[in-house]
Parts: sequence; C-alpha cells; structure tokens
Amino acid sequence: MALERVIFSVVAETVIDGERQASEPASFTLAGVNVIAETVTGPDGAQVLRARAGPPSRQGFARFEKTFMQPASFRLYRNNDLLQTVEVRNMFNPTVLDLSNQG
Repeated sequence: MALERVIFSVVAETVIDGERQASEPASFTLAGVNVIAETVTGPDGAQVLRARAGPPSRQGFARFEKTFMQPASFRLYRNNDLLQTVEVRNMFNPTVLDLSNQG
C-alpha cells in the first residue's frame, strides 16, 4: 500500500481598515512550518495581508503567529480539504499544532 502524499496550505485572514482580507496560500509539508501573518504596503500604497512561511522551529509542528494588533485566523488545509481554523488573538502568544498524526 502506497503512502498518501500530504501537502498542507494555510491562508491567513484579518480585517484591515474595515475590510476583510485573505493572504495568498502558503504551502508546507509534514516537516512543519512557522507561519507569520503580517501587513505590508501593497503597490498602490494600501496595507495588504501576507502569510510568510518559513522553516519549523520544531520538526512536525506548525506554528502560527502575527505581527499586528487585530485578531487573525489561519485556515489550515490538508490536501486541499479544510482541516482546521486557528485563531490568534495575541501577537505575543502564537498557536502551535502537532502534525504528527496527519501522515
């Protein structure tokens, strides 16, 4: 029996200047990820939301954090199916998920 290849993606969402915004998806594997939601200045000068994915601080874990005051939601997908939504309210308190049972 062949093992299923598992690919995760995450989309960050928040409200900026009264408008709900969603980031472009960021992809990662079972190795894990650190995802940081941040606001950046877009080409037109307006603030836009970006999800930046980097290497995990712990193998097999996904860590979600943000760099702005508003709450942020992270929609986590496993092979394009919604797996879980993570809410991060405090920018000094990231949320960490164990991915070890997702293989």
